[in-house]
Amino acid sequence: MFSIPETPAASVDGCPLERILTRALTRFSLRETSTRSIAMRSLISSCGMTRPIRRKPHRLTIAAAFALVSAAAGAHTDDTTWITGVWTATSDEDGTPADVFEFTSTGKYVNYGFNCSVASTMTYHVFSGDIYVTAEVRGKGPIAIVFRPSPDHRKLTFTSPRSRHNAVYERLAVNPCLKPG
Repeated sequence: MFSIPETPAASVDGCPLERILTRALTRFSLRETSTRSIAMRSLISSCGMTRPIRRKPHRLTIAAAFALVSAAAGAHTDDTTWITGVWTATSDEDGTPADVFEFTSTGKYVNYGFNCSVASTMTYHVFSGDIYVTAEVRGKGPIAIVFRPSPDHRKLTFTSPRSRHNAVYERLAVNPCLKPG
């Protein structure tokens, strides 16, 4: 969540961020006591902000918020069938050996590792175009592995949070880790 820095340098045009955020959050409050209203008006005037605090949001604001939420909900219905398949590292700035993994149509991520033995099976989901794999660390909690697809969906890029280096993955026609038969 967002937190306000404790340093006095947290300001915009000389007005402390706390005042700006308080004004923004209070602006759409439906219940406002007269004491709070007076306090807020003095904070706003001390920053040179002369717009009055409104008790209720405008209908246009409500309509715009509804449109944004509706658009965001629609963004998750994109076709993600292109993800399904086997992928392998084609370049790795860290120099680690090429690994192989698979995204299944049931939302599973299967990592075959460097020697083609199933190292782990996890879940994945797509959010805002990125692919998030959830790795559960026993006794600790989840870690997200994030892949960013290229615009043409032919490559996936993973950026290491530790080294800040990239590894690029490309789809394979067949899974080299599965023996025919």
